[in-house]
Amino acid sequence: MGTLSSYPSLDIYGAGAFGRQIADLLRANGQRIRYVYDRSPSETSRTYFKSTHGVELLSALEMPDQSPDVPILNCCFNAGVSNKELNAIIVKAGREPLSPNRFYRELSHNAKDWNYWLDDAQNLTSSFGEIQKVRDWLQDDKSKSLWSDVCEFRIGDWKSEPKIDSAKQYFPLDLPALCFSEDLRMIDMGACTGDALLNAIESGMSVKSYLCFEPDIDNIKKLKEEALRHVKNEKCMILPLGCSDEVSVSRFSASGSTSSRALREGESSDNQTLITIVTTDLDSVLIESFKPNLIKMDIEGFELKALKGSLNTIRVFKPTIAMAAYHNSMDLIDFMHYIESEEAFSGYQWNIRQHGWNSLETVLYGIPVHS
Repeated sequence: MGTLSSYPSLDIYGAGAFGRQIADLLRANGQRIRYVYDRSPSETSRTYFKSTHGVELLSALEMPDQSPDVPILNCCFNAGVSNKELNAIIVKAGREPLSPNRFYRELSHNAKDWNYWLDDAQNLTSSFGEIQKVRDWLQDDKSKSLWSDVCEFRIGDWKSEPKIDSAKQYFPLDLPALCFSEDLRMIDMGACTGDALLNAIESGMSVKSYLCFEPDIDNIKKLKEEALRHVKNEKCMILPLGCSDEVSVSRFSASGSTSSRALREGESSDNQTLITIVTTDLDSVLIESFKPNLIKMDIEGFELKALKGSLNTIRVFKPTIAMAAYHNSMDLIDFMHYIESEEAFSGYQWNIRQHGWNSLETVLYGIPVHS
């Protein structure tokens, strides 16, 4: 398989935000797009691609009717759709599928937005030794196998897409230590609209106290409704703050969705709703009487900083930790090095579970082993 530039023209599949960005990058690279396909093409998307790129948006059912010698770049990149399954659909239509995890690096020099692990996936290609160290460090065979599949998929083998865990994210059934039947005292970093809290409730857990961090005001409005439906008012605290390793200020891209995030130094965003937020370390704000037994972190690439800012809390209370490990390709390697360097994590066992397609929603679970 060659480079994208070796193809005189391409079709793309997927008319969502990622598909639109890829279309922009192809044009910036001088690549010709012939057609765009989508399972449920909307008039808004049809108008966008026609006016912006001068191309027709067609139904996925029309793929077999077009020239089979033009490959289709699969531009569905989200946690809810399997890259592998979509590629199989493209093959069944008699077309050649090209996957974003193999080709994104060819386009990314013109990219403006951050695309999770796609931006730095090439770093894994020279990290075989570190990959093996993580594999040895993880506790169970399922975690080890998942990690191997995650790395192969991110490097470019779409056939190695890791299977997802159908259990509730942050509370997988095959990790019994994540079942807090009557006394969940949860710290929720990156609470969004309360998805982790709802997963706990739907898993039959009783939430005794809930402290959450969420800087996006639109998300907070929905979060407050959700939280107070399940947790007594005096046991629920919602802080409009970001999480990091110190008290500071950060630029924040607020979208009122799961894509809201603090921006890294020097990072730009096309999102027009840019605000300044205060970030804090957990150790500075947690009152001792809370006694957390679960810390959940999903803060769009700031997990390692937040982990460092929670070190004293972890040392004192030994909570279970559920931490997103998919925003950057090197996250799990960096997490391992930090965890192994700190005595506060002594006695923890580490597992991963995969809760979304496209190697998204990978979660690292740290479980304290009580003597």
